[in-house]
Amino acid sequence: MKPLEVFLYVLCVSIALKGGVTSELREQLRILAEYLVYAWSNGLIKWLGGGALNGFGIRPRALFGLVGIFIAQFIHSDWDHLLGNTIPFGILGWFIMLQGGITNFFVVTVFVALFSGFGTWIFGQPNTSHVGASGIIFGYLGFLLLRSYVDRDGVAIVLTAIVGFIYGRALWLIFPIRAVMSWECHMFGLLGGVLSAYFIEFFKKVWAMF
Repeated sequence: MKPLEVFLYVLCVSIALKGGVTSELREQLRILAEYLVYAWSNGLIKWLGGGALNGFGIRPRALFGLVGIFIAQFIHSDWDHLLGNTIPFGILGWFIMLQGGITNFFVVTVFVALFSGFGTWIFGQPNTSHVGASGIIFGYLGFLLLRSYVDRDGVAIVLTAIVGFIYGRALWLIFPIRAVMSWECHMFGLLGGVLSAYFIEFFKKVWAMF
């Protein structure tokens, strides 16, 4: 991790803790920790079982492959894959909570998981299995990058600048430039995040009318 990236992380943590360790902050960290504990537990089960969970990934246009849409986010190909997704999931997920609250986090997560999962199942290469939380991570990235345009507030602009600087280079992974990576999950996850940003804003306006 580069020194400037570490500085930005520390800056974000400092801003978040400025008001003290509130009950809301504890709840945010608990939610993120529960996902990470579950994902790492699955990694341990997969390791002990010699890859027994590999068959539960998203398998395009295979009937049983539909199961993976709902659970593949918790399964990773190896420890490096799991570790590589842990930090961005925690950071980007927390940014969404800081910006829009826990409700936004759940709405974006569910929408992106389903959009990315079904998109990969429909358009992915046959005879492949897609696992990992990268689809959700790219959804978080798309949501945060578009949110500053939708909200036009100071917090959104700061978060977008930070996210764009740290993770902007990862946008290349929505293209099939690496054979071992699920670019389909990345692409549909990013699109899902962008769409969720607009949908949340749309429903906020509709709700304000009543």
